[in-house]
Amino acid sequence: MSLAYYVHPSAYVDEPCTIGAGTKIWHFCHVMPGARLGERCILGQNVHIANDVVIGNNVKIQNNVSVYTGVELEDGVTIGRYAFIGAGAVVRHDVPDYALMLGVPAVQKGWMSRHGHRLPAPDMRGMLVCPESDWRYQEVTPGMLRCLDWPEERSLPPQEER
Repeated sequence: MSLAYYVHPSAYVDEPCTIGAGTKIWHFCHVMPGARLGERCILGQNVHIANDVVIGNNVKIQNNVSVYTGVELEDGVTIGRYAFIGAGAVVRHDVPDYALMLGVPAVQKGWMSRHGHRLPAPDMRGMLVCPESDWRYQEVTPGMLRCLDWPEERSLPPQEER
């Protein structure tokens, strides 16, 4: 293992594995034996990398993501915010925010909300409404969905008592 990377003290990195120079592994992550991480990768908080996963260079994995055995992420492939990749799907190109990707090779089959629900077809005004939150989404340009009721960069608000 190279020593030119950072591992937060709360993270677990099991031997043997390979971690490239400049990679950062943040709070509460777990990298399993046999995993291979490229250079300049970032694993956000609470990321799990399973046995024998291969991650290319310049890959950023956001908080609370699990990458399972058999997955290979190539250099710099972008998966958009709140996108959902179905089990067994093979992603061969960048994926837009909120996209639902299924199949081999993966194709977009719809849109997902920030709350993890498949969004229904747009209404007459072009709005897609989350069945849990009632937040509205709209395709602002072809292939680019945006949430109209909560800023894209802000985390979800705490849930209210019901």
